[in-house]
Amino acid sequence: MRLDPLGQGNTTTAPPKMVCGKEKQLACLEADAECFSDDVQRYDSAYNDQSKVDFFRSKILVSSTMREEDIVLSPCPPGEKVCIIRPKGVREVFHMYGAVLEEFGVKIPFTLFEMDVLRLLNVAPTQIHPNSWAFIRGFEILCDALDMIPSAGVFFCFYGTKGVDKGSWVPISAHPGKALFPAFASNFKRDWKKSFLRVQSSEDSLVSVASVRGELRFPLGWTATPLVVSGYDYQKMTPYEQGVVGFLHRMLHTDIRKLLNKEGDSEDLELYILPMLPLSGKERRKYLEALKEKHASGEHISSDPAGVILRKGAKKRDHATSSEPATGEVDAVPEKRAEGEVTADEVHDLTVSPQVKKKKTTRKGGGRALSVEAEAAFETSLWHRDFNYRQYMEEHVPFSAVDKDAAFHGKFDELVQDAGTSALRTLCYIQSMEKKYEALEKEYQDSVKDVEKFKHKATTFEERVEGLLKDKAVLEKTLADTEKEKTAWEEGKKTLEAQNAKLQSDLVKSKDEVETGKMALVSFFEDGFERAKSQTLHFYPDLNLSGLNSLMIVQDGELVEEP
Repeated sequence: MRLDPLGQGNTTTAPPKMVCGKEKQLACLEADAECFSDDVQRYDSAYNDQSKVDFFRSKILVSSTMREEDIVLSPCPPGEKVCIIRPKGVREVFHMYGAVLEEFGVKIPFTLFEMDVLRLLNVAPTQIHPNSWAFIRGFEILCDALDMIPSAGVFFCFYGTKGVDKGSWVPISAHPGKALFPAFASNFKRDWKKSFLRVQSSEDSLVSVASVRGELRFPLGWTATPLVVSGYDYQKMTPYEQGVVGFLHRMLHTDIRKLLNKEGDSEDLELYILPMLPLSGKERRKYLEALKEKHASGEHISSDPAGVILRKGAKKRDHATSSEPATGEVDAVPEKRAEGEVTADEVHDLTVSPQVKKKKTTRKGGGRALSVEAEAAFETSLWHRDFNYRQYMEEHVPFSAVDKDAAFHGKFDELVQDAGTSALRTLCYIQSMEKKYEALEKEYQDSVKDVEKFKHKATTFEERVEGLLKDKAVLEKTLADTEKEKTAWEEGKKTLEAQNAKLQSDLVKSKDEVETGKMALVSFFEDGFERAKSQTLHFYPDLNLSGLNSLMIVQDGELVEEP
């Protein structure tokens, strides 16, 4: 027993069984975190708070069911790594990079094609390098635009995995000379490694995020044994898939960024792809109709894991056997060398039968190299642009020379008619574009009217703002004048306060001087009174002066106190 790091309680750790194909099976052994590189384990998720997840969710739609409430995105707790083991027994939950959801429009649940790619590579969704999702989505959009059913087998004819570092992200790249798209440069920021979050279905939803009819379709956690795929066996393909390979081989490159931008606009997407397509319009329709007849059901094609060709020299990881499979599980597909593979590092030619010696041909005027069988699929078809109708009739049709010539000219007339049809189709496209232009022109005129209304409102607003600015200027001037007056008053107040303080000081001094003067006068008066008494006694020694008082006055012949 061990603690479920995804928050589901104590569960028994055991790898889940994968949905398997015919003849051979792919085991999905999720590995311990120690199996992965330090760079993978260095980062915690930046989505560690529900508010951050909610903000991310508000920017994009992530559900492929048309009901956003079916899918739950939740934060990762601190310490949870993108490669963390997923114990058996927990409900379906896995990590997904928000950068992939936002950049490439990947939806949850994945399409059956996307699930098959993950299953055949034996990797979790975040184990594929985010840039590699561009090729998966580009291939899917291209097939949808051509009304073709995408399959993992066809995809691996053009793309595979190489340079897989031990315990790191798995890159997907084109086989030499077989790229469907030019090099792709993403707008990922450095912190894409921190953009993973949890994905699961809501509790009240019947939608499964990783299973189809109760069977798990891809690993939910990182595995220690991602497959190093160098191709897909041509003989393991259905006739329909073989025809799709032949058709795509002759296409010109399409830009992934443009495919992503035009997804959802079928008309614009068709106009963009049209110049890249092989064959003329009528020939192409015949070819695609013939393809549909080979797969009349129109259902998803689940590619057989037995058809996966592993790159020669790809070694199993030393720790791959550290996790023993649960009861009923099988080992991973052993690596093999496909017939026709000439060197250890050379990619097997997926469009040629293993019994046919590999031989490359080139298109007239340049282009990607084609296999013998892919070229033959077109060279022998009646609708091939280089098909020699006269020679074919001479060798196979028992007509007279006149009949042969008439038949040839009849075919020529048919080609002329087809050219006229192509011109008519082009004219229809032009008319469609004219209608689209008229709609855009009307939208533009409506926008111009809206702009004029906005200009009028803006002018009124500017006038109002101008008036308010003038009022503001007047108020600011009044305020400035008031501030000046206030400053002057404060300075006057300070001056008056200084003067008052000085006067108070002078008053105190004056009072002190008055008191001092009074005391001096009293002393002077007493001295004068005593001198007068002494002089009177000098002249009248016998005179009794004891009744004299300096503080009394003579009033009505009597001494009285001075009032």
